[in-house]
Amino acid sequence: EYTTSDMDFTRATTATKINAPGDIVNSLTGYPRRDYGDWNNKQSCPHILVEPERTNLLTYSENFSDSSWTKQTGTVITANQAVAPDGNTTAYKVVSDGSNGIFRTSVAIDGVVARSVYLRSITGTLDVKLKDPNTTVSTVTCSLTTTWKRFELIEDNGNAGNLQGIWVDDIPADGIYMWGAQLELGSYATSYIPTSGSTVTRNAETFTRTGINSLIGTAGVLYLEIQPIAIISGTQLSIALSDGTLDNRVMFYYSTAGAIIGEVKVGGGTANTVSDSSHTETDFNKIAIIYQDDKIEMVINGGSATTTTGTWTIPSTLNQITFTAGNGSNNPFLGNIRNLQVYKTALTVGQCQSLTS
Repeated sequence: EYTTSDMDFTRATTATKINAPGDIVNSLTGYPRRDYGDWNNKQSCPHILVEPERTNLLTYSENFSDSSWTKQTGTVITANQAVAPDGNTTAYKVVSDGSNGIFRTSVAIDGVVARSVYLRSITGTLDVKLKDPNTTVSTVTCSLTTTWKRFELIEDNGNAGNLQGIWVDDIPADGIYMWGAQLELGSYATSYIPTSGSTVTRNAETFTRTGINSLIGTAGVLYLEIQPIAIISGTQLSIALSDGTLDNRVMFYYSTAGAIIGEVKVGGGTANTVSDSSHTETDFNKIAIIYQDDKIEMVINGGSATTTTGTWTIPSTLNQITFTAGNGSNNPFLGNIRNLQVYKTALTVGQCQSLTS
């Protein structure tokens, strides 16, 4: 059996993660993140978090006193008024007149961006709006309580000048607490990247382990308890046992349309696959891919096996595991992994049903 704890990991920058009690903490350079889920949906068990490179384009993500943040008429901000999600008393209190708020505008970036910010009420419940100050193509109504919650707005504002921004609006006289704003290029929000005076980039994370041919059999099982960061149109999310190429591999991946796929490919020939579209891909699923000569089977969450047969011989040259399509770079996996195991022998379907139940 081979597990994620045996893998090599790289990330050249620090990064944040959700800690067990639900607070945001820093993970040092070169250390994988054992995360407890997004702020709004914390998990009881940690998982390995794998994310792409992203940049927070807001230069003052926590300091709303900075002149880069525009405070509208009737809006008053006060620093250090509540314990923030990182455990420090650095959250801002923001009060206004019910129709105005605070925004950062004119960030020059072209494309779809994800805006996010942590908000909570001071007492009771209330609603504010999350917008783009350059254009209100869409607006998110944020229902606040006295518990911190991260709110997101994802859109391309279509502005001819390619300007983007973030705007918390309709803040009432009762006020709110605000912390941790982020603006990043992409169709989904990633973990919080703090800034203080300049943009900050968090590097992509990579997992791989080479030289383990003795641990990978010519018949075996790739087992995963896994959740993608998102189903991304046009992007395949992959984990493979391979020889370092795209030609010889046993691979798991989410297709560009979101199907769950198991694959065997030998000698660069046609890939033989099993496919499942009956499960919700963005859930945590337990998946076992059984591979051997002439047969590949996949069992998900204890259900019936999906099977494909043919004529092939699993190569004895498989010597590494990589969170890509097999060559260390193509179609990397992005998301959350609670468990990864590699078995050197092919388990039965019944054993894999028990394993994935």
